[in-house]
Amino acid sequence: MRAVSPREHWTAAGGFPLRVGPAEGKGNGVFAACTIPEGHFLGLYEGEMMNDEAMNARGVGSYVFDVGNGWSIDARDPDASNWARYMNHSKTHRNVVARVRRGESYMMVLSYEEHAEGGWEDLELDGTRVELYTTRKLQVGEELLLDYGPAYLASMEIVING
Repeated sequence: MRAVSPREHWTAAGGFPLRVGPAEGKGNGVFAACTIPEGHFLGLYEGEMMNDEAMNARGVGSYVFDVGNGWSIDARDPDASNWARYMNHSKTHRNVVARVRRGESYMMVLSYEEHAEGGWEDLELDGTRVELYTTRKLQVGEELLLDYGPAYLASMEIVING
């Protein structure tokens, strides 16, 4: 089992609290520490942006997100990444969806502190990134799960059996 991150308490976009901790049979996982609304922008999958050549030289890892066009985000380094590196895979029970975006965008995000009163925060994003959104309302203590896709599963076979 992976060790629990030195930082267990995190916040998603808008200040919604998250907790990183043991997930049965999976090592660590990310859990909602409050109710999070459906369609909420949680934040970005953060890490080092690397081209395929650099990624192949570094070797296969379980914290890598392929963003296409020969580039990936490597979140192996806990100091260069965020809570999203601890999200576990589930094809059938996913409650988070990832969207690869490029270029500049602007959005308004519901604020946790103000959500009872309908408060919002402005957010500007730029560059290639992976945006994470809830697919439904999440309950307190619920694990955030993402379908990382077939390439991730194939790479895990290499890590496990290689």
